[in-house]
Amino acid sequence: MPAFPLRLFVLLALVLNVSFIVDLSHAAEPAPKIVRIGYAIPKNYKGNPARIHKSGYTYEYMRMLASFNNWRYVYVYRTWSELLGDLAAGRIDIMDNVSYTPERAKLYDFSVFPLRSLAYYLFVPNGQEDRYQRMEDFRGKRIGVGKDTTVASQLRQWNKEHGLNLKIVEYSDYESRIVALRRGEVDALADFTARLDTVKGNVIPVLRFGTDNSYVAVSKKRPDLLKETNEGLSMISTYIPDFKAHLKEKYILKNSESIVLTTEQKAWFKRHGTIRIGYIDTMVPFISTGPDGQARGMFKDLINYGFRKFNLNVPVTYIPYQDMQQLIKDLQEHKLDAAIPIYDTPWEAENKHILLTPNVVRMKMYVLSRNGEPLNQDTLFAVVKSLPPQEKYIRQFFPGHKIKYFESPEALIEAVENGDAGAAVVDPYFISLYIQNNDLQVTSLEDSEDLTIAVNPDNHPLFLTMSRMGELWGDSNIADSLLKHTDEAFTPGFAYYVQHNYGKVIVIAIIGTGVLTALVGTIIFRNRQKEAAERMASIDFLTGLPNRRAYEEKLLEEEHVHSEQFAVAVFDINGLKKANDTLGHAAGDELIKTMAKFLMNLKDESKEKLPFFQGYRVGGDEFVALMQVDDRQRLLLHQSLLDQMNNWKGAFNPRISVSVGVSSRSEFPDSSSNELVRIADNRMYQDKLNYYRSAEEKK
Repeated sequence: MPAFPLRLFVLLALVLNVSFIVDLSHAAEPAPKIVRIGYAIPKNYKGNPARIHKSGYTYEYMRMLASFNNWRYVYVYRTWSELLGDLAAGRIDIMDNVSYTPERAKLYDFSVFPLRSLAYYLFVPNGQEDRYQRMEDFRGKRIGVGKDTTVASQLRQWNKEHGLNLKIVEYSDYESRIVALRRGEVDALADFTARLDTVKGNVIPVLRFGTDNSYVAVSKKRPDLLKETNEGLSMISTYIPDFKAHLKEKYILKNSESIVLTTEQKAWFKRHGTIRIGYIDTMVPFISTGPDGQARGMFKDLINYGFRKFNLNVPVTYIPYQDMQQLIKDLQEHKLDAAIPIYDTPWEAENKHILLTPNVVRMKMYVLSRNGEPLNQDTLFAVVKSLPPQEKYIRQFFPGHKIKYFESPEALIEAVENGDAGAAVVDPYFISLYIQNNDLQVTSLEDSEDLTIAVNPDNHPLFLTMSRMGELWGDSNIADSLLKHTDEAFTPGFAYYVQHNYGKVIVIAIIGTGVLTALVGTIIFRNRQKEAAERMASIDFLTGLPNRRAYEEKLLEEEHVHSEQFAVAVFDINGLKKANDTLGHAAGDELIKTMAKFLMNLKDESKEKLPFFQGYRVGGDEFVALMQVDDRQRLLLHQSLLDQMNNWKGAFNPRISVSVGVSSRSEFPDSSSNELVRIADNRMYQDKLNYYRSAEEKK
């Protein structure tokens, strides 16, 4: 065959072969299954419902379910009652957020796993809550409720059980009920607490009358969807164990549900009066006695915030203690209502018969020693008498070592400097406040110490209130408060005088420049200490990466700059929960530290090549990298990360796998920084879904 026709034949064969391969690859991917899903809208809704911006806990949950099952939703917009009828008739396939009743179960099927739990409350207009403090206050009142809802069924049952003679008025949609309340046609509304977000606090929940779970409801004509729904919900729970917690933090923790106090709880605070809180008065910056003799510190800021958030106008008295055992004893004997800060384990708390709120702050601990002197079996540890966590940590992690007690932090440091003690165990805030000697070395320890609030079990309403304060206030505010109280604990000296009396110091400088030099040196050292404290409050102590606080600050800064080359990468470690459960927490920590090391390596690689690259640890197994890169540089970074992962083998884990989602301003030029993060986050979840699907196929 002549050369040209031969080349043409080969070229055509290649083209046909490539086309054949492409067609095969597309054929291998099943088309998304069409699922008709109901979306409730108000009666007489004006406008195009397809343009409604959808968001919320159950919306995101259902989107993830669709992703796992390869579904494509077709939305059907009608009122809630109409949609339930459509579901029973098979005109739609699926609905979310449906409560189970035996009657409904005859009409459509329910998922095995609930989407969320709901609490049902009676709501009254803002400003009228004082008139409805007891159940009896609702006797004979007119209550608006949704038509054909489980809220209405539970309200009727509750009314029957308590004989309140309520006049229950049903409405087809939520907006009609709100209008009726404003016009005085009803005295209160019955609904679940998430509704508060809709009306911006115009109504106040005052009495809980029921609880329930909400499920995915599926048409009885679609048993295939019921099977896939249960499988999908199971996979989400297994593969993304933090997904529900993520949604809860995003949509629930700071909404009405988390700040609702029942009538009984409010009545308890009113009866009880002054809340007495005991505290160890030298635990700077957590809690201590200030120069004015009053308590100050992060825990006091937290409690002040919590009482304001719950609208509790009860006096709080803080009582200082020097001895932790006496503090706990007085709590047990009802001389105190709560105690701070407490570092007991749940087992220790159970044996002491006290209640512990969820962890408020976790401290990374450090060994303080002289440079070049390693620890050995004979090392004598120094402890400040008034800082009990130090002694507990030593006895737990350095058993058998002798302990020597000192009256103050300064005395402890002097003892380590002079050799009267070999080492001490301290937290980062202690380092920032007291360590001024470069001859001392600070070594990070693997474990951390948790600090929380203890409450007497007889004060259960107080426990229920305090246990929500940490989540409501958030890690960022806690870090800011710790930094503030670390800074204010510095004793003002010459450096302070120079900073606030600069003109006078210049006069002194004319007399002796040596004095000024010394003062300026002190100022510089003081400022460096402050900078160190700020850095410490922005560092994740397990990994050494900047934490969520630093990440949020950088994201806000980028919002003002709006760099054209800005990009976001979101990472989530695959299988971390499994590693923790099957291999132990040391294995889980190994994966977390390894991912952090990868990001640090990428930063080192990019120092001379990129304007900016920084990795952050923003959650348990969640990491984010913010960067300024072009598309080629971003691909190189991605390849470098893959190379690190492929070449890694740990002491506990044979390999590491990470799901990644990336977005950039070059791809979405008009998007804000937060929108880019959201896009990257969604892509990361899709990558995680693909990872687990692939793992399932290999089984």
